[in-house]
Amino acid sequence: TARSLVGEVERAAIARIDTELGLSRAEVARGRDRAEQQDILRTWIDYYVAAIHTMTDIEVGGSSAETNAAIDAAAARVKALGDQRLASLAK
Repeated sequence: TARSLVGEVERAAIARIDTELGLSRAEVARGRDRAEQQDILRTWIDYYVAAIHTMTDIEVGGSSAETNAAIDAAAARVKALGDQRLASLAK
């Protein structure tokens, strides 16, 4: 179903953000610029939020209200989780 596909993209987004967070933490530990690493992580977060929003054409003839709500909720969760991960990189 469309909702399960949205969920799949959300899970992939979270996994990728967590992977990038780990890579950024390792780079900061090696002396790389924290702001640069935060920018990289922010780029991934923005990419996935935007990617989820493009899923509105997942159903033939346009998405149902239920699918649109699932898309908006998934994008909001990825953004909130991403913001939390980004804040943890600032420490």
